[in-house]
Parts: sequence; C-alpha cells; structure tokens
Amino acid sequence: MTLTPADVAGGLALSTAAGWNQTREDWQLFIGHGDVVG
Repeated sequence: MTLTPADVAGGLALSTAAGWNQTREDWQLFIGHGDVVG
C-alpha cells in the first residue's frame, strides 16, 4: 500500500484514536520522505 499526502488526515486520526504521539507533521514526514514497513 502506498500512502499519499491525502492520507495525512487519516493517519492523524489513527494516531489520536490509538493514543499514539504522532503529529500531523510526523505523518507528513513519514509519507513524504520514506518507506515504512509494519
């Protein structure tokens, strides 16, 4: 699955629901600059 900038809001919603500490800026960095496996 490839995430795009359109997925930032969904990632942030997931982080909030799960109690994670990722911010909107974190999601923008993850999606814009790297590959994540997990």
